[in-house]
Amino acid sequence: MLQSTTIGSYPKIAEELPGPNVRNQLNRLESGKAEIRSVEQTFRATIARSVAEQEEAGIDLLTDGQIRWEDLLTPLCRDAAGMHPGGLLRWYNNNTYYRHPVIEGRLWYWGGSSLAATWRETAALTDHPLKAVLPGPITFWKMSENRHYREDTTLLSDLCDLLSLEAEALQEAGATEIQWDEPSLVYHSSAALLELGRTAMQRVVANLHVRTHLALYFGASTPWLAQLATYPVDVLLLDAVDDPALIETLQTDALPKPFGLGSLNARDVRLETTEMLTRMWEGIARKQGERFSFVHPSCGLEYLPHRFAQAKLQRLGAAVQEWNGKVLPA
Repeated sequence: MLQSTTIGSYPKIAEELPGPNVRNQLNRLESGKAEIRSVEQTFRATIARSVAEQEEAGIDLLTDGQIRWEDLLTPLCRDAAGMHPGGLLRWYNNNTYYRHPVIEGRLWYWGGSSLAATWRETAALTDHPLKAVLPGPITFWKMSENRHYREDTTLLSDLCDLLSLEAEALQEAGATEIQWDEPSLVYHSSAALLELGRTAMQRVVANLHVRTHLALYFGASTPWLAQLATYPVDVLLLDAVDDPALIETLQTDALPKPFGLGSLNARDVRLETTEMLTRMWEGIARKQGERFSFVHPSCGLEYLPHRFAQAKLQRLGAAVQEWNGKVLPA
C-alpha cells in the first residue's frame, strides 16, 4: 500500500481566501495596529487550515505545515543559549531567504522544546498521523556561522546533542514519526560529507523509538544511494524532480531500505497529471516492491502560491487513491 505525505512547509498566505493572514497580522502588530491575541488566533486558524487541506486532499501522513516557522533553522535558535538568528541569506538556489544561525558561544544550555508544544497543538486538530520535522545536523551545521568554536567538528557534535534533545522532546510529546531535513547532504555532496552525516545521524537518533525519515532535496541522491542506505533511519525521502536520474535507477537497482519518492515539483506551478505520476511509479514499484512506501512533493510547498500548493496536494492524494485500487501487471 503506497502512502502519501507532505515534506514539511505549506503556504502561510492564502491571498484568495477572506480574513486576516499571518503576514498582514504580523505587519499590523509591528505597527501597533494589532494585538498579540489576534496574531495568535491567526496562527492557530492558519495551522487548522493547513491540516484540514491535507486531510481533504487524502494525504495519509501530515505535517503542521511549519506555519509558525520563519524558516527551517530559526525555531531551534530560540531553544538554546549560545546562538541567535542572524541576517538574511539565500536559501540554497531558491528566491527565498533564511536567518542564518550565528554561533557566538558554547551551546551550553537547552531551554526545552518549543517545537514539541507546537506539535502537540496540531496533533489535537487531527486523527491522522502527524509527522514532526527537524533540521538535520549537517544542514544546521553547514548553514550556520561559527564565531566561537575553534573546531567545526566540535560545533557539529554540540548541534547533534541539541537536536537529539529536541527529537526526544517530540517523542515524549507523542510524535511517532520524525523527519530530518538534510538538503545540504545532496546540495554540498561528497563521500566525506555523507560519512560525517551518517555518524551525526547515529548520534541524533540514538535515543529514539519512533519511525525516522531522512528528507533529501535540492540535489542528486543517485550517486550516493549506497551510502545513504546505511544511514540509521527507517525511510529515505528522495527528490526525483532535482534528480531525474533517480527514476531510472530505482527501476533497475533494488534499494535495501524503505523510501519515498518526491514526485511532484514543489517549486513549479504546473500541475502533474495522475497518468504521469502513476506511470512514473509503476516501474519503481515493480522493482522495489513494498520498499516503495511513500510519495510526496519534491520539497516543502511553501514556494508556491496557496491555490497551486493546494492543487498539488489534491492531485497527489487522488493519484495515490487510484494507485492503491490498481493491480499492477506482472
